[in-house]
Amino acid sequence: MQNQQLGQKLSNISSMIQQYQPLPQNTSTITSIPPPTPQSIKQPQVLQSLINDQKQFQQDVSGLIAKLDQMQYQNSPRRNQPTINGQSQVQPFQTQPDFVVQPTLSSPTSRCAPFLKQQDTKKAKEQNTNILRQAEQLEYFIQANNELKKALAQSNNKITEQQKHLDQLIKQNDEQKQQLITNEQNKIIQQKQYNDQIQNMQISHQREIQQIKNNENEQKQKIESQWQQKYNLKSNELNQATKLLNNKINSLQKDVNDKQEQLNSLIFQTKELSNQLEKRVQDLSVKEELLSDKQFELEKLQNEFNQALEKYEHNIKDMIQNHTQDMISQDQVIDELKQHNIILSQQIIKIEQQYSKDIENVKKNHLKELNDKLDEIVQKNLKEKQQIQNHYDEIIYKLKNEKNNLQQTKDQQQLFLEQKVQVLSQEYKTAVETVKKQQEKILMLNDQLSQLEIQAKNLNRENINQIAYLNEKLKEMGSIQPQNQNINYYYNELKTQNQDLRTQLEEKKEKLDELINNLNQVIEINFTYKTQLSEFQEKLSNVSYNNEKENEAYFNQIKQQKITIAELSKKVDQYAKNEFNLNNQIKELKNNIEQLGNLKLGNKGDNFDKEKELNKHLIQKTNEYKQQIVDLENVLQGLQEELQQKNQLIFIHEKTINELKKNGKEIKQQIMSSQMSGIFLNEKQVQEYESQIMQLKDETNSQKVKIESLQSQLKQVRKDKAHLSMTLMNSGMLNIQSSVTEKN
Repeated sequence: MQNQQLGQKLSNISSMIQQYQPLPQNTSTITSIPPPTPQSIKQPQVLQSLINDQKQFQQDVSGLIAKLDQMQYQNSPRRNQPTINGQSQVQPFQTQPDFVVQPTLSSPTSRCAPFLKQQDTKKAKEQNTNILRQAEQLEYFIQANNELKKALAQSNNKITEQQKHLDQLIKQNDEQKQQLITNEQNKIIQQKQYNDQIQNMQISHQREIQQIKNNENEQKQKIESQWQQKYNLKSNELNQATKLLNNKINSLQKDVNDKQEQLNSLIFQTKELSNQLEKRVQDLSVKEELLSDKQFELEKLQNEFNQALEKYEHNIKDMIQNHTQDMISQDQVIDELKQHNIILSQQIIKIEQQYSKDIENVKKNHLKELNDKLDEIVQKNLKEKQQIQNHYDEIIYKLKNEKNNLQQTKDQQQLFLEQKVQVLSQEYKTAVETVKKQQEKILMLNDQLSQLEIQAKNLNRENINQIAYLNEKLKEMGSIQPQNQNINYYYNELKTQNQDLRTQLEEKKEKLDELINNLNQVIEINFTYKTQLSEFQEKLSNVSYNNEKENEAYFNQIKQQKITIAELSKKVDQYAKNEFNLNNQIKELKNNIEQLGNLKLGNKGDNFDKEKELNKHLIQKTNEYKQQIVDLENVLQGLQEELQQKNQLIFIHEKTINELKKNGKEIKQQIMSSQMSGIFLNEKQVQEYESQIMQLKDETNSQKVKIESLQSQLKQVRKDKAHLSMTLMNSGMLNIQSSVTEKN
């Protein structure tokens, strides 16, 4: 048993040695080492585990060899001789030459002599045979031991190769680690350099900013000093100008004449502006006439649209009536089929009376099932009739509501246009009134200027005369010596009069300065008025242009509606043609049914195949008829959905147009109020209005997208319903067909 266990262990060891795959001998082929990855970092650990496993394997093999030596020593008669390994056991990592140790059997006479002397020859023979057997067993163990030695030598060589490979890998890993460390150090150095550069840049930028600030402060100081110098110079100039007012009186007269000419030019320009406003009023009247014409065209188009809607409603009602008639005809056909089934059942009863009663019971049950199925079909048809009637009633109600909505929108548009005309007329009236007021102000100012000029001339003349008179008196007084006190008194009075005249001259100079300032203010007011009028004209032109664009877009929508109405009328005509074809097919079906009845009355027993074919033909035609009905209903639904979509789009566009027009009105009113009060809107407010308009447009677009998605979902739902109804009808017809075939 022990020998068998050892043999099994040796076989397992040999299989493990065969499974072991050696490493490649040419380690020089590993030239390039991949970059360090998580797997490559884990490879040395794996190799160490493999080395440990190999060491354990060698220890196990050495233990087995020791056990074999012990067994050999115990079983052999030569216990004092060396073991199987020669002199010592094989230890791990110790190689020995490959040689086979054969047993050196001594002659039986040398050792068995005392035994032969004591025992018989038979026992000696038995012992010799046992010794030979043990020698054979030992030879087997010796061979196994030699094989194990070879395997150990190979494993030791492989371990040395793996250790070399491991050393190379460890060196490579160390080199890679050093490279990574150097790279990281270089990166850190580069980052430090980069940070230093950034700090230097920041310092330089701060210095530049400080320099710029210093330069700005210096420039500010320079500018302030310059302005102070200029201010001082101007103050000196003003002081000199006050001294030279006497010389400027003559220049003021010239300036007054120039300003009179400017006022005349302003009056001429105001007249031109009034003429332009009159032309604008005429243009507005022409536009009002055009608007009235367009309103008339709108009324015509709406009347045509209403007529088309009435025709469409009339056609729908006719279609409903035709559909009801078709359903009645279908009911009649079903009744005829029931009668035909009853006749067939009677014939079957007559035939089956000859047979047993069991067959009669089966036939009765079958007939009951057929009648129940026919009743179910009739109920389904009634339900479908009711659903179709309700559907068409809803369509008519929706069309009426749409018609009412269109009329309401028409009335709203008319009111809007009337209000617009009123607002434009009021704006024109206010503009004319403002022009008249400003003309009156200009005339008043001209009168005041003329009066002031006359007063200035008179004052100048009086002053000149008085100065000449005084000069003459002074000359006379200088030539004649004062003799009396009366002459001195008169001289003092003249001095007082001269002082009074000088004070009056100064007061009149101040008045002239005030008049000049008033004239400058009038000129500035006229200039601002001109700019306001030009801006107002530009805004009016923009408003008229926008109104024309809106009208064109509205008329384009009306044209598109006309085109859609024409397309719908074409589709309605096609629907009528399809209905006519369906009626013809129904008539053909009725004729075929009559032919079938005649054939069944004439040939009851011989024409079962023909009846089957005719029944199949009838079923196919009924299926085709139902499919055509479903297609027509889908077409009607599509037309209705298109109408609803277009009406909704029209309604949404009209709403957006009305909102934009309202916003435009508000903006116009604000502009007019700002012009009357001298305040204009800021650009921010205009941008806010534009952003509000864009938001409204975006909201309308999003609502349109939502409506389109909902409409597509409704279409899919209706299509699914139509397919379900078709499948139900087909299943019902197939059940009827199967029941007819079972009867046959």
